[in-house]
Amino acid sequence: MGSRSLRFRFLLLVLLALPVAAQTQLNIPKPVDGWEKQVNSAAANTLITLGPGKYHTRVSLRFLNPNIAVQGAGARMTEIIADAKMPALVDSTSRIVSFRDLVLNANHQATVALHALKPTYPDTRAIEGVMVTNALGDGAVIEACQMCEISGLSSWRNGRDGIVLAGCNGCDVHGISSQFNGGRGIVISGFKDDKDSFSGGLTLTAANSESNQGAQIEVAGTKTSVAILNPWVEGGGEGVDGIRVQSPQVSIIGGRISGKSRGGSAAAVRLVGDGKDTIVSGVQMVNEAGNFARVAK
Repeated sequence: MGSRSLRFRFLLLVLLALPVAAQTQLNIPKPVDGWEKQVNSAAANTLITLGPGKYHTRVSLRFLNPNIAVQGAGARMTEIIADAKMPALVDSTSRIVSFRDLVLNANHQATVALHALKPTYPDTRAIEGVMVTNALGDGAVIEACQMCEISGLSSWRNGRDGIVLAGCNGCDVHGISSQFNGGRGIVISGFKDDKDSFSGGLTLTAANSESNQGAQIEVAGTKTSVAILNPWVEGGGEGVDGIRVQSPQVSIIGGRISGKSRGGSAAAVRLVGDGKDTIVSGVQMVNEAGNFARVAK
């Protein structure tokens, strides 16, 4: 026993002596020339803090290295603005990245305001307090996020869909908002490179989606569970559904859906194909005109 105890203590001392990768901090207190080059050249394990102000860029902010965190100065205090045509204002393929307290203004220049592929973060909070606006296409596209938390993400006046959550696996998404977008408000879909779609499901809690030109919330192309809890949905106009489901294993519990459809062409909840078995319980459906307040199959 004594020999084993000594070996254990020796091994513990060796492990404690191993170097630990320290997180470097890159602090940019205000917009300065070349700030975007500093951000794009950030090494792995870097916390990037941006002070208050408007940060203009003519190139995409691209994050390839692991363990990058980008932190603004507070709610709506740090705005990143696209000043030239680009596919995405922020484009991340890092598997460990987070974005917090930022306004990402595509400024009718960038096709997408935020694209994040597999943005899993060690403390799970991948996106927190981020607003995406004025994209030519989709506002935010989050793909294959693994076991992560997304909160306070808002999408405003983008050309196509507001927020797209594609193949997000075992994720908790809460308090997000999508308004006045040219396509759908919030889209939950499968991931194009995952033949089996995602396995861990997704929970969408207290989402607000209103006045978008397509369905306010749509679930399509998934094979595992999606729970939509206590949504607040306002219709976008004639013929626009509140929540549209085309996938199995979906539940809509609680919340409020309202809209206008004088001709009866829109529904509070529309269930299509595999979505016809969706559980709808305790949802307040407010009919402002015509036949909107109904579940249509």
